[in-house]
Amino acid sequence: MPRNGQLGFQPGFLLIRRERTAILVMMSAHDVQWCFGAWGGVLCLVVCLAAPGCELKGGPGAVKSDVKKIQIWRIRPTSMRIYPSSEFRVVGGQPAVEARIELFDDLGDSIKGVGRVRFELDSLAKPGASGVGKRLYQWEIPMLTKEKNAKFYDVVTRSYRFELKMDEAPEPGKPLRLIAEFIDAEPGGKRLSAEATLTPQP
Repeated sequence: MPRNGQLGFQPGFLLIRRERTAILVMMSAHDVQWCFGAWGGVLCLVVCLAAPGCELKGGPGAVKSDVKKIQIWRIRPTSMRIYPSSEFRVVGGQPAVEARIELFDDLGDSIKGVGRVRFELDSLAKPGASGVGKRLYQWEIPMLTKEKNAKFYDVVTRSYRFELKMDEAPEPGKPLRLIAEFIDAEPGGKRLSAEATLTPQP
């Protein structure tokens, strides 16, 4: 039997080393060096690589192959709603609609969005009448820059707040329909819409 730290070439010695390789692979580098010395650790690695079915997993090829199979999730607005607190009010002495919209991703969580927001205020069709009501007002607000986005975003309600000015106050007690549309500026972005009925208070 060779001394510790020396290479031995007897068949029995190599067979013992190969039998112990399966155990030493699970040991730390310090334990391998303690058992066989510096040269013994190198010999164990050589024997492992030479053994049938023993190979190193991974490598650049395997990583690239896995990445190609992953569909990257992009966080974008996929739905929206008109916030329940939207209402008619007076802003700076002028009648307006305080409209709030909330954007959601495909997981149903509130998020921000980059794009344009369009609003339309319509009268409701009379009962029994066909078609839709008359368009009263229309607004468009761009939110393409960081500054514009921050201007309208409310961190408390996680919604966008807009003050839509009107020429005259609507008739109290007469419901009107507010339609909101968000046009995503990202390539392949969706066009989202929502609507709600608002009733002016006396």
